[in-house]
Amino acid sequence: MLYTKAMKRVALFGAIVTVGVGVALTYYVFEAAVAHAIQLIWYDWLDTDTNRWLVIPLIFILTYIFFSLTHYLDPAGESGSHALGKMPKPSVANFVKVLLIGFCSLVAGAALGPEAILVPASMVLGSYIGHRLFTKSTFAVSFLAGMAMVALFTAFFHSVVVGMLSVALIRKQTKTRLMPLVILASLVAATSSYFTLKIVEAESYVSFPHYSWSINLRTILLAGVLIAAGYGAIIVMSKLHKIFSKVTQHRLMTMWWLRAFVASVGLIALYLLGGPLVEFTGNKSILPLLDQAADLGLWGLLWVLGVKIAAISWSKTIGYRGGMIFPTIFLAAGLTAIIQLYASEFNFIYGIIAVLVGAFIANRKTGILA
Repeated sequence: MLYTKAMKRVALFGAIVTVGVGVALTYYVFEAAVAHAIQLIWYDWLDTDTNRWLVIPLIFILTYIFFSLTHYLDPAGESGSHALGKMPKPSVANFVKVLLIGFCSLVAGAALGPEAILVPASMVLGSYIGHRLFTKSTFAVSFLAGMAMVALFTAFFHSVVVGMLSVALIRKQTKTRLMPLVILASLVAATSSYFTLKIVEAESYVSFPHYSWSINLRTILLAGVLIAAGYGAIIVMSKLHKIFSKVTQHRLMTMWWLRAFVASVGLIALYLLGGPLVEFTGNKSILPLLDQAADLGLWGLLWVLGVKIAAISWSKTIGYRGGMIFPTIFLAAGLTAIIQLYASEFNFIYGIIAVLVGAFIANRKTGILA
């Protein structure tokens, strides 16, 4: 009996390692595919930074491809920003569908992040592995889906610590207590993901500069300002979401080709108004934004952030696929850059954290980041 129980534990931890490696490779391949496709199409072939008018036909064509794929592969989730509507069943076909539709959305220019695509894809992968190895155990299937979340958050930030902080998601997914086994399993998933990415030499999804970690009264006061700014940004985003929702609620918006046309027009207008800094998720624009902050000045940064908030809201409302967390990190970077115009020594990471705190507080009221 004890031998059987021990063998089951060994099998479970072997499955966790498999999930960690699989999720890390999924993240690596998907992120690389999206990044290379955007670089190739938007910049190498068409050079949209210089030839801004090419944004018009490009977004039209890529958006129609995305909406047609969504219509034929996932009609039940056509109007949602999350992959395949509800959590898809664990199968290879659904795994590929989630990634394919999400890939087309992000390459088409959606101002959204990959997390709403990679989260369900990773959970499908974890569930599929669990279903194949532990056919009769619904707990194991759910548990491995939760471990996939730990592996994914580790991959996003290349940090075992961040991965372990996502253990709270495991509790929600598996409805279990934080027992030593759960913590150990999460550590295995996180380290498996982390070292897989080390082997393939992947870069973290978001890169931040380094600053002094000292804290004084001025740091605390500026952090308070940024908490309020983060709160306000999410409130504005929520209000824009409600305004844009009136467009999608029109009865004609049930026709996918018309929704694609309207989505294209809105995104084109915003990207032409805001320039290259407001395009896509924003993760690759953080360092350029900081480099240009002094030249942009206060009003220039406020303009970029205002257009970016509108682009995020539009992308989420109109039906592009993607998440809100990483675009919100871009907003946090922009708001922190404004503070650094007047307090250059202020720690950038403190600023990001402060804005996100304010954003998550506002999200409890608005739910816009879900």
